[in-house]
Amino acid sequence: MDTTPQAPNPPSTAGRDKHAGYWVVGAIFALSTVLGTWFAVLLMNSEQHLWESQLQAQQAGVELDAEGCVGWAMEWRQGCTAIESLCDSTIDPIVESCMQGADRSGWCGEVKGHSGSTSFDFARCEARGVPWKKPAKGFWDRALFGGGRTTSARKACASAYRAAADWCEGRTVVEVL
Repeated sequence: MDTTPQAPNPPSTAGRDKHAGYWVVGAIFALSTVLGTWFAVLLMNSEQHLWESQLQAQQAGVELDAEGCVGWAMEWRQGCTAIESLCDSTIDPIVESCMQGADRSGWCGEVKGHSGSTSFDFARCEARGVPWKKPAKGFWDRALFGGGRTTSARKACASAYRAAADWCEGRTVVEVL
């Protein structure tokens, strides 16, 4: 009887490609490059669109009153072709650019005492006919959101009125943040 230790059998490499890991890493790198390039182009196009929109708002503000500036910003938001979060965050500068186009002292005097409350925005949006909430679509909307979610038009409207009121009080977007 032979008691000398036997070397274990080497694992079988039959059927395995030794370079499969390289292919996986290469595919991930290629996909990341394509997605990164696509997002960079999307971001540059969005930036260009937002810049042009701000210039258009400045030109429109010469002829519009303050309510017209809010309406223009809401219409612009509906047709915004940039990245959605950038469109939402650009409503304030759009309204400010529009408000700078003419004298707004009459409208600013009208809203001066009321602009500090949150009901100011919502009451003005109600008067515009902007729906407050989407109707609930099933159990989870009722359970989680109390009967429906706030519409994006409502958020844009409230943001536009808040930006107009802040402009009247001499506050800029940077100061509010």
